[in-house]
Amino acid sequence: MILAYTLVAYFTNASCTLASLLKPHPISKKILGTGKTIEGILLGLNAGLLIGLLLKLDFRLTFITTVASLSGDLIGSFIKRRLKIPQGNEVPLMDQLGFLVTTYLALSYHITINFYHALMILSATYFIHKAANKLAYALKLKKVPW
Repeated sequence: MILAYTLVAYFTNASCTLASLLKPHPISKKILGTGKTIEGILLGLNAGLLIGLLLKLDFRLTFITTVASLSGDLIGSFIKRRLKIPQGNEVPLMDQLGFLVTTYLALSYHITINFYHALMILSATYFIHKAANKLAYALKLKKVPW
């Protein structure tokens, strides 16, 4: 079950990048920087819910997964701006795993998550995320390759 909701989180997180193809509107330049956009949030929300629907997952848990995934990414940007880390600079682990850690924390109130399975998925996610971001950078969907 955790793998299915992990896929929802992956699609939610990855689809936000597609907002760069539009004329995106930053949520808050001062609080989150210019990389977090209204269009990205809407794309992420719709992608996550669609994947959950296609996988025939519980809508409530799919919604929680989607919102938690988006929140994890926003929290990471918020922390980076508070620490005065320039936009586009990488914070290892937080940038690659924040969306999934918040997802698992939110889901843990509703389903049992095996610690070792979660650890294996998080470990694999680090490398999957790095590779996906390099691809998005090569396709000019991202300004930086991380």
